[in-house]
Amino acid sequence: MKRTFLHIAIYLLLFLMLTAAAQPSFADDSEQDRNRADRNVAVSPSKPAAAVSNAGVSFTETTAGPGLPAVSGQVRSAETNEVLAGAHVRIKELNRWAVCDFDGRFQLFSLPSGRYEISVSHVGYAAVQREVRIREGLPARLAIRLPVDPVETEDVIYREKRSKVEKADVRWRVEARDIERAQWSTLGEVLRSAPGVLIHESGNGPVTATIRGSRSDQVVVTLNGAPLNDGSGDAVDLSSIPLDAVQSVEVKSGSAGPAGAIGGVIAVSTRSLQQPEGVHATVKVESGSMGHFQGFGNLASSGKDGALQLQVYRSQNDGNFSYTDESGTRRERDNNASNSAGFFLQGRRTLSQLWSLKLHAIGRQRTLGSPAPLYQAPTPDAKQNNETLRGSVTLQRHGLKTVTALSIHASLRNRYYNNPSRQWNDRIESWVTHVPVEIEDRSRQFSMQGEHDTEIFPAFHGRFTAGLSAETFRSINLTGNGSVDDRLAGHILRQQGWFKIGTRSRYSVSPSSTIRLHTGARLDLLRDQPGSDHVAPRNDTHLGMEGRLSYHHAITKQLDGSVYLGGGNSFSPPSFNGSFLLESVFAVGNPNLKPERGVEASAGGRASFSGESVSWEWDAAGFIRRTDDLVIWRRNYRGQYHPDNLGRARFEGIEAAAGVSFVLLDSEIGGSITLQRARNDDPTSRYYGNRLPFQPDWHGSMHAQVEILYTLFRAELRFAERRYTTESNLDPYSSAGGGIEPYRTLDVSIARSFALFKGRYRLRAGIDNLTNRSYELIERMPMPGRTWYVGLKVEY
Repeated sequence: MKRTFLHIAIYLLLFLMLTAAAQPSFADDSEQDRNRADRNVAVSPSKPAAAVSNAGVSFTETTAGPGLPAVSGQVRSAETNEVLAGAHVRIKELNRWAVCDFDGRFQLFSLPSGRYEISVSHVGYAAVQREVRIREGLPARLAIRLPVDPVETEDVIYREKRSKVEKADVRWRVEARDIERAQWSTLGEVLRSAPGVLIHESGNGPVTATIRGSRSDQVVVTLNGAPLNDGSGDAVDLSSIPLDAVQSVEVKSGSAGPAGAIGGVIAVSTRSLQQPEGVHATVKVESGSMGHFQGFGNLASSGKDGALQLQVYRSQNDGNFSYTDESGTRRERDNNASNSAGFFLQGRRTLSQLWSLKLHAIGRQRTLGSPAPLYQAPTPDAKQNNETLRGSVTLQRHGLKTVTALSIHASLRNRYYNNPSRQWNDRIESWVTHVPVEIEDRSRQFSMQGEHDTEIFPAFHGRFTAGLSAETFRSINLTGNGSVDDRLAGHILRQQGWFKIGTRSRYSVSPSSTIRLHTGARLDLLRDQPGSDHVAPRNDTHLGMEGRLSYHHAITKQLDGSVYLGGGNSFSPPSFNGSFLLESVFAVGNPNLKPERGVEASAGGRASFSGESVSWEWDAAGFIRRTDDLVIWRRNYRGQYHPDNLGRARFEGIEAAAGVSFVLLDSEIGGSITLQRARNDDPTSRYYGNRLPFQPDWHGSMHAQVEILYTLFRAELRFAERRYTTESNLDPYSSAGGGIEPYRTLDVSIARSFALFKGRYRLRAGIDNLTNRSYELIERMPMPGRTWYVGLKVEY
């Protein structure tokens, strides 16, 4: 099935991009102005020099022209040099103020001549106050650097980066600078080091994540606050999010927030447009084993009042490889080919001193082969086509002590899966017969969310959130065979809506300690309408609530710590793969599945130290979760799996992560481990007390990296314990009698960055599974052995 809306969208966005790039630049720091500068005075901040030694304000006077502002300038961080959107600039004597735009720029017009005290502030930074002289015809330009103030950091919606004190309010977080430093290339690589997270992949297929023993479809992935999981209940393919567009990734464990988030939430935020004015371009190519090739291009245009950025990519991989099965026989893994193309667009526009507009859109088209599980007939012609288009528009208003935002999200998705009944296999030179499969899914979603961030009184800050969503999802069986007709008559229509409210507040107990409280509630309405008269429509209503209380204390300038306590409940609708799946070679569906409902409580702590030669950080957490009507996959006498509800399951465990960074050689060592018990807690079950299938008792990762002569060397070890595959905790297909064997894989990489001809270059090469180990992440889906890759990235 081929759709054209993705191609039309790409052509339209390219046209908009070229139009924006052709517009003139309105830089207010021109070379001509700098040549006319007749004064440049450095001014120290109002706070003690020991605390804010990097802060400063420089003033420059230039010849006035018609319509020029009396005072203008740009605000940046003294530590990272990043522009500070939303910074407040105020002249107290005149009661005039301005709010910086997305480039950190501000302007004040029509000010009388004289000497005034100007105050510059931004949440998370120490304020700067100094005298400025305004003379008629000689406007003042300010270059302002604010020092970081980790004690006073606030969590507001217009901040793109957060200090370490704010990490106390999330379970795990990495930012763009961490991704760049580690030289990761995919979102799956980023999440491998997160405590409690286990990445699932199968050769070159989709990449998904589980959290704290959950299934991947119990993890909700959000992009800039909008959920990517649609009404199908399926897991999100992490490879569909281009890593070059990512600003930060957060993992919020536990039953919190959206429907389906029994395991937790992976929140992805995209990078803000903070390039200098002009046109900037990036090109990246990568090649490797199994016919792998990837090309990536980025074009960005920035001006005084706005910016636009377009990223496009194309990748392909034949994906076929050899492996050794459990009996020691060498086999070929066929039909792993993957071809995808997509784009990511984002833009911003400063409408006025108070109002700004942001937009982003992401589109992707991907064709995947569908390999057969181990010991099943090959599927050379089985294919899955996915087409996705998502977008959002956000309108923000910046006040003196408030920020208000309204976001509108929309998404379209089409998916088509086909597995013909007769397929010719060239390798074995014979016809192969299958149960025919032909399913088409369509999803449409629209949501709206508003946020208001304000200072209630000097020591108390709050954020209020409200949102609603409506979605329809239709799955259609195009084969019309009897096994599906008896259950669902060939199609299901799901209609889903939700309404949510939430609050976040911060109270400064003292200059060195802060209390944060996060609460939320969400009402979900769900209706499933099967096409069969034999299966009654199902209506489900669920009220989910969550809460999190954290306390942070800065012990010294280098050492701080935090503790938290949280809990909540959530539910997960049955996926369509579980309800609607045909009786295929590997699994069968169940139209009578009930929604899963979970409740979880967790507690933990974090500590960090930043010294002159060494820095370290560690955190630990304990959790306990009960899930009613948990869906598990049971094996029948034919070796096929089918989904069914388990009365009750219990998950409990401990997560720990630690990392140490050394200034010497810019080196780092770290890792994480999760110890858990996932047990059948249903007294009526014959397997009461047994370990749940596919759940390891422990898993984790370790890494080490060092930079020598601008060359980064990195090694990462991933490991997991044995997993049972049946409720009896025995596996007749395994010679060891214990399910899926444990695995340990070692990945190594080397990267070198350098500048040449006014451009920045990065060479990266690596080897995954260096020891060429045979292992499985998903049962009967063997992973490739040793593979390699090499890539080049060019930025101008």
